[in-house]
Amino acid sequence: MPSGLPDRPLELLGGTVRPVDLVLIALTLLLGVGLHLWSRYSLLGLASLASAEDRQAASARGINVRLLGVGAFVLAGVIAGAFGLLVGARTYATFDLGHALSLFGFVAIAIGGSGSQLGGLIGGFATGLIYAFAARYIGAAYPQLVIFGVFLLILFLRPRGLFGSALERRV
Repeated sequence: MPSGLPDRPLELLGGTVRPVDLVLIALTLLLGVGLHLWSRYSLLGLASLASAEDRQAASARGINVRLLGVGAFVLAGVIAGAFGLLVGARTYATFDLGHALSLFGFVAIAIGGSGSQLGGLIGGFATGLIYAFAARYIGAAYPQLVIFGVFLLILFLRPRGLFGSALERRV
C-alpha cells in the first residue's frame, strides 16, 4: 500500500531509514506527549482519568462516564485509522499480524509501566530498538526471543515496569 511519501531511503547516522518511518516516529511522539499533557492538564482529560479509575465515583461527581467512554472509542478509531494509512505502507497485511503487534505492544507497556503513558511510549521505543539491535547483531531469527527475555527480566526485577509506580488509592 503506498504511503504517499517518497519511498527513497535516507542516510541517517550511518544507516538508512525510509521517510514513512520518520513520519511515524514524529507522529507517535507528538501524539503520546499530547495525550499525556491533555490527560494531566485539561478538565476533560482529568475526567477521563477519573472515569477510568472508578466509574461509579466519577459518575457520582457529575461526570458523564458513558459519553467519555464513547468519546474514547471514537478517538481511538480516528487515531487507528490515521496511523493505519502510514503503518499499512510499512507492514505487510497478513491474517496474523495483530498477534505479533499486540505482543510487542504488551511488552512495551510492561517495560514502561502500565500506569504511565510516557513510560509506555518510552517502552515502545525501547522495544523497537531492542528488536532492531537483536536482529542486526544476533540474527534475524532471534529478535522476538530477545524481546521476550527482556520482558521476563523486567517482570522479575521490577514488576511495575521501569516508570510505573505503586497504585495508591485514596478513599
